Amino acid sequence: MATPNAVLYSGGTPVFVDIESSTGAMDIQRLEEIMADDVRAILPVHYGGAPIDMERLRECAGQGDVFIIEDACHALGARWQDIFGKWHKVGGCYGSDMSAFSFHPVKSITTGEGGAVTTNERGLYMRLKELRSHGITRTAPQGKLWPPWHYEMRSLGFNYRLSDIQCALGLAQLKKIDSFIKRRQEIAALYKRLFAHHGDMLKTPSEVRGRESAWHLYPVRVDFKGLGISKQRWFALMLEKGIALQVHYIPVHLQPYYRRRFNYHRGDYPEAERFSAEAASLPIFPSLSDKTVRYVAETVISTLARVQSLKRKKAV
Repeated sequence: MATPNAVLYSGGTPVFVDIESSTGAMDIQRLEEIMADDVRAILPVHYGGAPIDMERLRECAGQGDVFIIEDACHALGARWQDIFGKWHKVGGCYGSDMSAFSFHPVKSITTGEGGAVTTNERGLYMRLKELRSHGITRTAPQGKLWPPWHYEMRSLGFNYRLSDIQCALGLAQLKKIDSFIKRRQEIAALYKRLFAHHGDMLKTPSEVRGRESAWHLYPVRVDFKGLGISKQRWFALMLEKGIALQVHYIPVHLQPYYRRRFNYHRGDYPEAERFSAEAASLPIFPSLSDKTVRYVAETVISTLARVQSLKRKKAV
């Protein structure tokens, strides 16, 4: 919800695009179909930590006044390969104007709370510096000399500065980011191997060649409706085994505020709704041991089989 909410805070109107069924990311083909003259910005989300196709997105935006602002909150440490074979880290703003990161405790690194924005445009950098500190600047215009105590509030800004303590924590965490991401990749690979022969029960996240995920999430998909089993019942069984699952996410257009304000209805974005109905995020974090990963995978398989068995007995 944070992504479209930012548009509303800025006085804009968010327009949603349905997702690709395979990746959970914005469907760029659908985006191309709805692009209009009054589109001011595109805000792609690197869902789960997997980079979206930035080159195609840039082509869609064209060379006009359409900004690309990456929601990279899941994707610190992720990277993607361009058509020439060169690798780019998410946040380097290759093909975008800005990238936003989150340092919430569940993200790849944390400062306790808060985030950061990266950009390669000096004008945007200076504007961001003003916005984070009440719209105040201490930099004199070119050709003008200010006394050392002078400052000016040139626009209505915010109090969005990270504290020095939070920054110190973040810098210490940043030194460990490579090992954090490497461990997440190992866990994702182990999950994939453990579920390799259970495609009749669930789908593991798709991996696209030339894109390396930061694996913030590991969402498996289960066709509960097709299997004739209850998602709620399965979640309860998993919790009984000490494993708390989560759903990332309930589609924003189904949230009460958005339904009231924009008159959205169920069925408006069917792929996002189907993804949400089938998704279950498994535990994934650097300190998770291989033993625990195997326990999670074995429990997923056994509990799904148990729910299926109960369903068959009722049918008989």
